[in-house]
Amino acid sequence: MFLGSRQATAIELINKSSAYKVAVDIPSGLDPDTGEVRDIAVKAHVTVTMHRPKVGLVKEGVSQYVGDLVVADIGISEEVEHIVGPGDLYYMSYARRPDSKKGDNGRVLFIGGSREFTGAIYLAAKAALRTGVDLSVVMAPRDVARDIRAHDPSIIVIPLDGDYLMLNHVDQIMEQVGKSHVIAIGPGLGLREETMRAVVELVSRAVDVGKRVVIDADAIKAIGELKRQDLITKNVIVTPHAGEFKWLTGVDVTKEVNTWSRALMVRDVVKSLLRGGVVLLKGNVDIITDGQRYKLNFTGNPGMTIGGTGDVLTGVVSALMVKVQDPLEAAAISAFVTGLAGDLAVKDLGYHILPTDVIDNIPKVFRRLMNIDDIVRSSIHPQALKLIG
Repeated sequence: MFLGSRQATAIELINKSSAYKVAVDIPSGLDPDTGEVRDIAVKAHVTVTMHRPKVGLVKEGVSQYVGDLVVADIGISEEVEHIVGPGDLYYMSYARRPDSKKGDNGRVLFIGGSREFTGAIYLAAKAALRTGVDLSVVMAPRDVARDIRAHDPSIIVIPLDGDYLMLNHVDQIMEQVGKSHVIAIGPGLGLREETMRAVVELVSRAVDVGKRVVIDADAIKAIGELKRQDLITKNVIVTPHAGEFKWLTGVDVTKEVNTWSRALMVRDVVKSLLRGGVVLLKGNVDIITDGQRYKLNFTGNPGMTIGGTGDVLTGVVSALMVKVQDPLEAAAISAFVTGLAGDLAVKDLGYHILPTDVIDNIPKVFRRLMNIDDIVRSSIHPQALKLIG
Protein backbone atom coordinates (compact mmCIF):
# COMPACT_ATOMS: atom_id res chain seq x y z
CA MET A 1 0.00 0.00 0.00
CA PHE A 2 1.11 3.57 -0.65
CA LEU A 3 2.14 5.54 2.42
CA GLY A 4 2.49 9.22 3.23
CA SER A 5 5.95 10.65 3.85
CA ARG A 6 5.53 10.62 7.65
CA GLN A 7 4.47 6.99 7.74
CA ALA A 8 7.26 5.99 5.36
CA THR A 9 9.83 7.82 7.47
CA ALA A 10 8.53 6.12 10.64
CA ILE A 11 8.76 2.68 9.02
CA GLU A 12 12.27 3.40 7.78
CA LEU A 13 13.37 4.31 11.32
CA ILE A 14 11.69 1.18 12.74
CA ASN A 15 13.51 -1.03 10.25
CA LYS A 16 16.87 0.61 11.07
CA SER A 17 16.37 -0.06 14.77
CA SER A 18 18.04 -3.10 16.32
CA ALA A 19 15.05 -3.59 18.66
CA TYR A 20 12.87 -6.70 18.49
CA LYS A 21 9.88 -5.80 16.32
CA VAL A 22 6.32 -7.12 16.79
CA ALA A 23 3.63 -6.28 14.23
CA VAL A 24 0.02 -6.42 15.38
CA ASP A 25 -2.54 -7.51 12.74
CA ILE A 26 -0.23 -6.83 9.76
CA PRO A 27 3.18 -5.21 9.27
CA SER A 28 2.47 -1.59 8.30
CA GLY A 29 2.87 -1.10 4.56
CA LEU A 30 1.99 -4.68 3.60
CA ASP A 31 -1.23 -5.18 1.59
CA PRO A 32 -3.30 -7.67 3.67
CA ASP A 33 -5.06 -9.06 0.58
CA THR A 34 -2.17 -9.46 -1.88
CA GLY A 35 1.00 -9.38 0.23
CA GLU A 36 2.30 -6.61 -2.03
CA VAL A 37 4.59 -3.86 -0.77
CA ARG A 38 4.34 -0.89 -3.10
CA ASP A 39 6.54 1.49 -1.14
CA ILE A 40 8.03 0.35 2.16
CA ALA A 41 6.86 -1.97 4.94
CA VAL A 42 7.88 -2.87 8.47
CA LYS A 43 10.19 -5.89 8.67
CA ALA A 44 8.90 -7.58 11.81
CA HIS A 45 10.43 -10.41 13.77
CA VAL A 46 6.95 -11.66 14.62
CA THR A 47 3.44 -10.75 13.45
CA VAL A 48 0.45 -11.40 15.70
CA THR A 49 -2.77 -11.50 13.71
CA MET A 50 -6.28 -12.24 14.93
CA HIS A 51 -8.59 -15.22 14.37
CA ARG A 52 -7.28 -16.29 10.94
CA PRO A 53 -4.21 -15.31 8.91
CA LYS A 54 -5.02 -12.69 6.27
CA VAL A 55 -4.34 -13.84 2.74
CA GLY A 56 -1.47 -11.43 2.23
CA LEU A 57 0.39 -12.74 5.28
CA VAL A 58 0.92 -16.17 3.75
CA LYS A 59 1.85 -15.15 0.23
CA GLU A 60 5.20 -16.24 -1.16
CA GLY A 61 8.00 -13.76 -0.47
CA VAL A 62 6.41 -11.91 2.49
CA SER A 63 8.29 -13.69 5.27
CA GLN A 64 10.93 -10.92 5.35
CA TYR A 65 8.17 -8.58 6.54
CA VAL A 66 5.97 -10.96 8.55
CA GLY A 67 8.65 -12.90 10.38
CA ASP A 68 7.11 -15.62 12.55
CA LEU A 69 3.32 -15.61 12.17
CA VAL A 70 1.22 -16.06 15.31
CA VAL A 71 -2.58 -16.35 15.08
CA ALA A 72 -4.36 -15.19 18.24
CA ASP A 73 -7.76 -16.54 19.22
CA ILE A 74 -10.07 -13.62 20.06
CA GLY A 75 -13.20 -15.65 20.77
CA ILE A 76 -14.91 -15.67 17.37
CA SER A 77 -16.75 -18.98 17.00
CA GLU A 78 -16.07 -21.13 13.96
CA GLU A 79 -19.77 -21.15 13.03
CA VAL A 80 -19.69 -17.40 12.34
CA GLU A 81 -17.27 -17.96 9.47
CA HIS A 82 -19.83 -20.12 7.69
CA ILE A 83 -22.76 -17.69 7.77
CA VAL A 84 -23.35 -15.51 4.71
CA GLY A 85 -23.73 -11.84 5.57
CA PRO A 86 -23.37 -8.31 4.21
CA GLY A 87 -19.58 -8.57 4.35
CA ASP A 88 -19.65 -11.21 1.63
CA LEU A 89 -20.84 -8.56 -0.83
CA TYR A 90 -17.36 -7.07 -0.82
CA TYR A 91 -16.28 -10.04 -2.93
CA MET A 92 -18.20 -8.54 -5.83
CA SER A 93 -17.19 -5.72 -8.14
CA TYR A 94 -20.15 -3.35 -8.30
CA ALA A 95 -18.37 -0.39 -9.89
CA ARG A 96 -18.33 0.14 -13.66
CA ARG A 97 -15.76 1.76 -15.89
CA PRO A 98 -16.90 5.16 -17.14
CA ASP A 99 -16.16 4.05 -20.72
CA SER A 100 -18.24 0.85 -20.44
CA LYS A 101 -20.22 -0.19 -23.49
CA LYS A 102 -23.15 -2.56 -23.88
CA GLY A 103 -22.22 -6.08 -22.80
CA ASP A 104 -19.08 -5.20 -20.83
CA ASN A 105 -20.93 -5.74 -17.54
CA GLY A 106 -22.34 -9.12 -18.36
CA ARG A 107 -24.15 -11.04 -21.07
CA VAL A 108 -26.00 -14.07 -19.71
CA LEU A 109 -27.59 -16.73 -21.90
CA PHE A 110 -30.68 -18.48 -20.51
CA ILE A 111 -31.83 -21.77 -22.01
CA GLY A 112 -35.21 -23.10 -20.91
CA GLY A 113 -38.96 -23.17 -21.36
CA SER A 114 -41.30 -25.62 -23.05
CA ARG A 115 -44.88 -25.81 -24.25
CA GLU A 116 -46.13 -26.44 -20.69
CA PHE A 117 -43.82 -24.07 -18.80
CA THR A 118 -43.38 -20.58 -20.18
CA GLY A 119 -42.74 -18.29 -17.21
CA ALA A 120 -39.75 -19.80 -15.41
CA ILE A 121 -37.05 -18.82 -17.88
CA TYR A 122 -38.49 -15.30 -18.14
CA LEU A 123 -38.25 -14.81 -14.36
CA ALA A 124 -34.62 -15.93 -14.35
CA ALA A 125 -33.69 -13.57 -17.20
CA LYS A 126 -35.53 -10.64 -15.60
CA ALA A 127 -33.83 -11.24 -12.24
CA ALA A 128 -30.40 -11.18 -13.91
CA LEU A 129 -31.15 -7.77 -15.41
CA ARG A 130 -32.27 -6.43 -12.03
CA THR A 131 -29.05 -7.77 -10.50
CA GLY A 132 -27.05 -5.66 -12.90
CA VAL A 133 -26.03 -7.49 -16.08
CA ASP A 134 -26.20 -5.61 -19.36
CA LEU A 135 -27.87 -8.28 -21.46
CA SER A 136 -30.19 -11.18 -20.71
CA VAL A 137 -30.58 -13.43 -23.75
CA VAL A 138 -33.20 -16.19 -23.74
CA MET A 139 -33.21 -19.11 -26.15
CA ALA A 140 -36.52 -20.93 -25.84
CA PRO A 141 -39.07 -22.85 -27.93
CA ARG A 142 -40.99 -20.71 -30.38
CA ASP A 143 -44.19 -20.12 -28.36
CA VAL A 144 -42.25 -19.33 -25.17
CA ALA A 145 -40.08 -16.88 -27.07
CA ARG A 146 -43.17 -15.18 -28.51
CA ASP A 147 -44.72 -14.77 -25.06
CA ILE A 148 -41.58 -13.27 -23.56
CA ARG A 149 -41.15 -10.88 -26.47
CA ALA A 150 -44.71 -9.65 -26.06
CA HIS A 151 -44.31 -9.22 -22.31
CA ASP A 152 -40.89 -7.62 -21.88
CA PRO A 153 -38.81 -5.87 -24.56
CA SER A 154 -35.81 -5.55 -22.22
CA ILE A 155 -34.96 -9.23 -22.78
CA ILE A 156 -33.40 -10.47 -26.01
CA VAL A 157 -35.26 -13.58 -27.15
CA ILE A 158 -34.10 -16.07 -29.79
CA PRO A 159 -36.74 -18.66 -30.75
CA LEU A 160 -36.02 -22.35 -31.24
CA ASP A 161 -38.15 -24.38 -33.64
CA GLY A 162 -40.60 -26.72 -31.95
CA ASP A 163 -42.15 -26.98 -28.51
CA TYR A 164 -39.16 -28.40 -26.59
CA LEU A 165 -35.38 -28.23 -26.44
CA MET A 166 -34.00 -30.81 -28.88
CA LEU A 167 -30.59 -32.09 -29.97
CA ASN A 168 -30.81 -30.29 -33.30
CA HIS A 169 -30.88 -26.98 -31.39
CA VAL A 170 -27.45 -27.50 -29.85
CA ASP A 171 -25.33 -26.02 -32.64
CA GLN A 172 -27.57 -22.95 -32.88
CA ILE A 173 -27.36 -22.42 -29.12
CA MET A 174 -23.57 -22.87 -29.08
CA GLU A 175 -23.24 -19.85 -31.37
CA GLN A 176 -24.70 -17.75 -28.54
CA VAL A 177 -22.72 -19.59 -25.85
CA GLY A 178 -19.54 -18.24 -27.40
CA LYS A 179 -20.80 -14.66 -27.03
CA SER A 180 -21.89 -14.99 -23.40
CA HIS A 181 -20.13 -14.70 -20.06
CA VAL A 182 -22.41 -17.14 -18.23
CA ILE A 183 -24.81 -19.87 -19.37
CA ALA A 184 -27.90 -20.78 -17.31
CA ILE A 185 -29.95 -23.82 -18.24
CA GLY A 186 -32.95 -25.62 -16.83
CA PRO A 187 -36.02 -23.59 -15.82
CA GLY A 188 -39.17 -24.90 -17.51
CA LEU A 189 -37.45 -27.37 -19.85
CA GLY A 190 -39.49 -30.46 -19.03
CA LEU A 191 -38.18 -34.01 -18.91
CA ARG A 192 -38.56 -35.42 -22.40
CA GLU A 193 -35.77 -37.89 -23.17
CA GLU A 194 -34.36 -35.88 -26.07
CA THR A 195 -34.46 -32.69 -24.00
CA MET A 196 -32.41 -34.34 -21.28
CA ARG A 197 -29.83 -35.53 -23.80
CA ALA A 198 -29.67 -32.02 -25.27
CA VAL A 199 -29.03 -30.61 -21.78
CA VAL A 200 -26.09 -32.94 -21.27
CA GLU A 201 -24.64 -32.10 -24.67
CA LEU A 202 -24.96 -28.35 -24.08
CA VAL A 203 -23.46 -28.42 -20.60
CA SER A 204 -20.61 -30.62 -21.81
CA ARG A 205 -19.75 -28.32 -24.68
CA ALA A 206 -20.11 -25.15 -22.62
CA VAL A 207 -17.78 -26.52 -19.94
CA ASP A 208 -15.29 -27.64 -22.60
CA VAL A 209 -15.01 -24.09 -23.97
CA GLY A 210 -14.47 -22.68 -20.47
CA LYS A 211 -17.83 -21.03 -19.85
CA ARG A 212 -19.32 -20.51 -16.42
CA VAL A 213 -22.53 -22.51 -16.14
CA VAL A 214 -25.55 -22.43 -13.80
CA ILE A 215 -27.68 -25.59 -13.77
CA ASP A 216 -31.18 -25.50 -12.29
CA ALA A 217 -34.53 -27.28 -12.22
CA ASP A 218 -35.09 -29.86 -14.99
CA ALA A 219 -31.47 -29.62 -16.13
CA ILE A 220 -30.41 -30.93 -12.71
CA LYS A 221 -32.74 -33.88 -13.16
CA ALA A 222 -31.31 -34.50 -16.62
CA ILE A 223 -27.74 -34.60 -15.27
CA GLY A 224 -28.83 -37.01 -12.53
CA GLU A 225 -31.00 -39.21 -14.76
CA LEU A 226 -28.24 -39.65 -17.37
CA LYS A 227 -25.53 -40.12 -14.71
CA ARG A 228 -23.39 -37.20 -15.88
CA GLN A 229 -22.38 -35.78 -12.53
CA ASP A 230 -18.87 -35.55 -14.01
CA LEU A 231 -20.01 -32.38 -15.77
CA ILE A 232 -20.32 -30.52 -12.47
CA THR A 233 -16.79 -29.19 -12.39
CA LYS A 234 -15.06 -25.94 -11.49
CA ASN A 235 -17.05 -22.87 -12.59
CA VAL A 236 -20.35 -24.80 -12.51
CA ILE A 237 -23.05 -23.96 -9.95
CA VAL A 238 -26.01 -26.27 -9.36
CA THR A 239 -29.08 -24.93 -7.51
CA PRO A 240 -31.23 -27.88 -6.34
CA HIS A 241 -33.90 -28.14 -3.69
CA ALA A 242 -33.81 -31.29 -1.54
CA GLY A 243 -35.74 -33.40 -4.07
CA GLU A 244 -33.49 -32.40 -6.97
CA PHE A 245 -30.42 -33.00 -4.81
CA LYS A 246 -31.61 -36.56 -4.21
CA TRP A 247 -32.23 -36.97 -7.95
CA LEU A 248 -28.68 -35.77 -8.59
CA THR A 249 -26.82 -37.64 -5.86
CA GLY A 250 -29.14 -40.32 -4.49
CA VAL A 251 -28.86 -38.80 -1.01
CA ASP A 252 -31.91 -37.68 0.99
CA VAL A 253 -30.71 -34.73 3.06
CA THR A 254 -34.08 -34.27 4.77
CA LYS A 255 -33.26 -37.19 7.07
CA GLU A 256 -30.79 -34.92 8.88
CA VAL A 257 -32.81 -32.26 10.72
CA ASN A 258 -29.94 -30.41 12.41
CA THR A 259 -28.84 -27.54 10.16
CA TRP A 260 -25.12 -27.76 10.89
CA SER A 261 -25.03 -31.55 10.58
CA ARG A 262 -26.94 -31.30 7.30
CA ALA A 263 -24.39 -28.80 6.00
CA LEU A 264 -21.56 -31.21 6.75
CA MET A 265 -23.51 -34.05 5.11
CA VAL A 266 -24.02 -32.02 1.94
CA ARG A 267 -20.40 -30.93 1.89
CA ASP A 268 -19.20 -34.53 2.14
CA VAL A 269 -21.59 -35.73 -0.58
CA VAL A 270 -20.45 -32.98 -2.93
CA LYS A 271 -16.82 -33.81 -2.19
CA SER A 272 -17.27 -37.49 -2.96
CA LEU A 273 -19.63 -37.36 -5.96
CA LEU A 274 -18.99 -34.10 -7.82
CA ARG A 275 -15.85 -32.71 -9.43
CA GLY A 276 -15.22 -29.33 -7.90
CA GLY A 277 -18.51 -27.64 -8.74
CA VAL A 278 -20.63 -25.67 -6.29
CA VAL A 279 -24.00 -26.79 -4.95
CA LEU A 280 -26.49 -24.25 -3.63
CA LEU A 281 -29.01 -26.41 -1.79
CA LYS A 282 -32.20 -24.36 -1.40
CA GLY A 283 -34.18 -24.69 1.80
CA ASN A 284 -35.27 -22.99 4.99
CA VAL A 285 -31.54 -22.48 5.47
CA ASP A 286 -29.60 -22.53 2.20
CA ILE A 287 -26.42 -24.61 2.15
CA ILE A 288 -23.67 -23.62 -0.26
CA THR A 289 -20.60 -25.84 -0.69
CA ASP A 290 -17.86 -26.85 -3.11
CA GLY A 291 -17.03 -30.02 -1.19
CA GLN A 292 -14.32 -28.29 0.83
CA ARG A 293 -15.78 -25.01 2.08
CA TYR A 294 -19.39 -24.45 3.06
CA LYS A 295 -21.64 -21.52 3.92
CA LEU A 296 -25.15 -21.15 5.32
CA ASN A 297 -27.67 -18.49 4.38
CA PHE A 298 -30.45 -17.57 6.80
CA THR A 299 -32.32 -14.93 4.75
CA GLY A 300 -35.67 -15.79 3.16
CA ASN A 301 -39.08 -16.68 4.56
CA PRO A 302 -42.10 -19.00 4.06
CA GLY A 303 -43.71 -16.53 1.65
CA MET A 304 -41.04 -17.53 -0.86
CA THR A 305 -42.53 -20.99 -1.30
CA ILE A 306 -44.55 -19.49 -4.15
CA GLY A 307 -43.56 -20.95 -7.51
CA GLY A 308 -40.95 -18.95 -9.39
CA THR A 309 -38.69 -17.74 -6.59
CA GLY A 310 -36.21 -20.51 -7.41
CA ASP A 311 -36.07 -19.20 -10.98
CA VAL A 312 -35.39 -15.72 -9.59
CA LEU A 313 -32.46 -17.17 -7.64
CA THR A 314 -31.13 -18.75 -10.84
CA GLY A 315 -31.10 -15.33 -12.48
CA VAL A 316 -29.32 -13.72 -9.53
CA VAL A 317 -26.71 -16.51 -9.43
CA SER A 318 -26.11 -16.15 -13.16
CA ALA A 319 -25.61 -12.39 -12.85
CA LEU A 320 -23.25 -12.64 -9.90
CA MET A 321 -21.20 -15.31 -11.65
CA VAL A 322 -20.17 -12.42 -13.91
CA LYS A 323 -19.25 -10.11 -11.02
CA VAL A 324 -17.70 -12.52 -8.49
CA GLN A 325 -14.67 -14.63 -9.38
CA ASP A 326 -15.13 -17.28 -6.68
CA PRO A 327 -18.16 -19.45 -7.64
CA LEU A 328 -18.81 -20.40 -4.01
CA GLU A 329 -19.01 -16.75 -3.01
CA ALA A 330 -21.13 -15.95 -6.07
CA ALA A 331 -23.64 -18.62 -5.01
CA ALA A 332 -23.56 -17.58 -1.35
CA ILE A 333 -24.11 -13.89 -2.10
CA SER A 334 -26.92 -14.80 -4.50
CA ALA A 335 -28.75 -16.80 -1.85
CA PHE A 336 -28.33 -13.96 0.65
CA VAL A 337 -29.50 -11.23 -1.75
CA THR A 338 -32.48 -13.20 -3.08
CA GLY A 339 -33.61 -14.17 0.41
CA LEU A 340 -33.31 -10.63 1.68
CA ALA A 341 -35.24 -9.31 -1.35
CA GLY A 342 -37.96 -11.80 -0.42
CA ASP A 343 -37.89 -10.59 3.17
CA LEU A 344 -38.37 -6.99 2.02
CA ALA A 345 -41.27 -8.06 -0.21
CA VAL A 346 -43.01 -9.89 2.65
CA LYS A 347 -42.45 -6.97 4.98
CA ASP A 348 -44.44 -4.78 2.58
CA LEU A 349 -47.03 -7.27 1.30
CA GLY A 350 -47.30 -10.10 3.80
CA TYR A 351 -47.57 -13.65 2.47
CA HIS A 352 -49.17 -12.43 -0.76
CA ILE A 353 -46.01 -11.90 -2.81
CA LEU A 354 -45.22 -12.83 -6.40
CA PRO A 355 -41.80 -13.77 -7.77
CA THR A 356 -41.76 -10.39 -9.51
CA ASP A 357 -42.02 -8.71 -6.10
CA VAL A 358 -38.76 -10.41 -5.14
CA ILE A 359 -37.16 -9.22 -8.38
CA ASP A 360 -38.29 -5.64 -7.75
CA ASN A 361 -36.61 -5.65 -4.33
CA ILE A 362 -33.19 -6.82 -5.54
CA PRO A 363 -31.91 -3.27 -6.21
CA LYS A 364 -33.12 -2.21 -2.76
CA VAL A 365 -30.95 -4.89 -1.16
CA PHE A 366 -27.82 -3.61 -2.89
CA ARG A 367 -28.66 -0.02 -2.05
CA ARG A 368 -29.10 -0.88 1.64
CA LEU A 369 -25.92 -2.93 1.94
CA MET A 370 -23.43 -1.14 -0.31
CA ASN A 371 -22.44 2.48 -0.70
CA ILE A 372 -24.23 2.52 -4.06
CA ASP A 373 -24.65 6.30 -4.39
CA ASP A 374 -20.92 6.96 -4.05
CA ILE A 375 -20.03 4.09 -6.41
CA VAL A 376 -22.45 5.29 -9.08
CA ARG A 377 -21.48 8.94 -8.74
CA SER A 378 -17.79 8.07 -9.13
CA SER A 379 -18.42 6.87 -12.69
CA ILE A 380 -20.56 9.81 -13.82
CA HIS A 381 -18.83 12.62 -15.70
CA PRO A 382 -18.28 15.73 -13.50
CA GLN A 383 -20.20 17.92 -15.96
CA ALA A 384 -23.24 15.64 -15.67
CA LEU A 385 -22.97 15.61 -11.87
CA LYS A 386 -23.35 19.41 -11.86
CA LEU A 387 -26.63 19.03 -13.74
CA ILE A 388 -28.13 16.24 -11.65
CA GLY A 389 -26.88 17.51 -8.29
